[in-house]
Amino acid sequence: MSPSKHSPWNGRGRFRSWASISLAWAVLVCGVAAPRALAHLYRPFSAATNQVVPTVTADRGGEAGGRFFGEVPDPARTRRYFIAAEWQPWDYAPVNKDPVCGTVPTSPQREASFRARKLRYIQYTDDTFTTRSARDPRLGLLGPVLRGVVGDFIVVTFLNRAERPLSMHPHGVRYDKESEGAYYRPRPGLGAAVGSKARFTYVWKLDGSSGPGPGEPSSKAWLYHSHVHDDEEVNLGLIGMIVVTDPARARADGTPADVDREMPALFMMFDETAGLLDPLAARSGTVNLPPGGVAVPTPRSYAEYLELRAQGLRYPINGLAYGNLQGFEMNQGERVRWYLAGLGGQEDFHSVHWHGQGVVDEAGRRKDVVELLPGSTRIADMVVDNPGTWLFQCHVAEHMMEGMYGFYTVHPSGARGADRAPAAAFLGLTRPTDALRVGAAEILPAPRGLRFTGSLLLPRGTLLQGRTLRCQLGSQGITLPLDTQGAGREAGFEFLPHNAAEGARVLGETLEFTLTVHGPPWEGVIPPPPAEPTAVGTSPKVITLPFTLSLDGLQSQTTLLRLDYSLRTR
Repeated sequence: MSPSKHSPWNGRGRFRSWASISLAWAVLVCGVAAPRALAHLYRPFSAATNQVVPTVTADRGGEAGGRFFGEVPDPARTRRYFIAAEWQPWDYAPVNKDPVCGTVPTSPQREASFRARKLRYIQYTDDTFTTRSARDPRLGLLGPVLRGVVGDFIVVTFLNRAERPLSMHPHGVRYDKESEGAYYRPRPGLGAAVGSKARFTYVWKLDGSSGPGPGEPSSKAWLYHSHVHDDEEVNLGLIGMIVVTDPARARADGTPADVDREMPALFMMFDETAGLLDPLAARSGTVNLPPGGVAVPTPRSYAEYLELRAQGLRYPINGLAYGNLQGFEMNQGERVRWYLAGLGGQEDFHSVHWHGQGVVDEAGRRKDVVELLPGSTRIADMVVDNPGTWLFQCHVAEHMMEGMYGFYTVHPSGARGADRAPAAAFLGLTRPTDALRVGAAEILPAPRGLRFTGSLLLPRGTLLQGRTLRCQLGSQGITLPLDTQGAGREAGFEFLPHNAAEGARVLGETLEFTLTVHGPPWEGVIPPPPAEPTAVGTSPKVITLPFTLSLDGLQSQTTLLRLDYSLRTR
């Protein structure tokens, strides 16, 4: 089953309407007492008795944590990470179109509805928290992948750059109370609620129960997430994966020896109704705004609450919806392991389906659909032998209609294809920090052009407004000023930043952007495609163009932009 011609980009999905009708009918059946009854079930404690007191504060002095049941972990078996929680803008559809259905947003309001403010786990190179590690585009919204083999320790120094207490709570690994990272009574551990601007060092051991058992695949995945108010914080984006490999079946770098490439996929619905999650709101007429907001009286019926919540749901994979997944590329003949995860609420029952290829699950069963429950992780292995660009989706009808799908691409034998370097093929390995990175370009029809996304490392908090942007693509170049939003536009050229706050200041150290060129004079540097698509298995036509980007006062950076005409979209 594939997404229908009734693209959700052109209006609300038809299944969402049915969901709203069903919820409203439930309210009528339950009567006017339903909001009060549900409020009692959802909130057993009053706000006055459920306050969170940070377990570590910024004025503590020294570094808290760093021990495992009172002992310093063996340095020879320790894998070290430095991770901060930071607010960032997020776009569920950064390409600003649905390449599966070939549609675009019907209005600026519809386009804006896919943008949100998220908390994310961001990895840094050391405890100064000044230089970010290179981001893996496959992860999307997810935090960095933490990995090791059975017997290793994962040691994470966590810095909370948000204004609310946060934590890191792992699934599947062994920890003491201080490193549990979960806030609840009667005695939360020291790392349960790390205060604003405070640090805590978690120590988790990958013991025998963390790794694959007899008869299981050579590696497996677990989740980690914030667990102070875990439902809110997961919904805000504080989620990541841990990969554990059996040392008897691992390479020296800890990756599984019987796998050539890894792919992560989190299937989870996100609620973007500005915090309207509490049934108490329907009774009291109060909308709970995000952190820093002010509660304002907004009288609403419970049926209105249900309808608003339905309108605010987003249905992404790794935080990206409507075919906007990035980096899901592999080469014919490779052994690919998919780490599948589910999170969320009672509606987050997912059936993961691949077009073009079957998989083998952890029980050795051949399938093309794998079931996921909230809070679960699954393994699916695939030997890719069918070149092409294929649909990857949740097969639950409503989820699919609301954008829970993307592409994965299998490059044919002989093509340049996906990068085979271990740091590119596997998750969580150290990657070279390229200052300028770009994805494969999408070729636009008449007027002929290109669109691609990229990222540029800059000094933290760089102000874009008023700077001069210089761009060179092949033999064609342009110089233009950036406006108050950090964007640059001229005829046939558009540069749009994704993560610039008000005042056009870059959030963090990485500027993420989309660049589009079309028409004259740019079409002159874009080589035409072959008259016929290259046949599967024949010599591919791969073209690269040098691409340079710079901002005045900062060093220019150059990379290669890849145009690959060798694949046939299926």
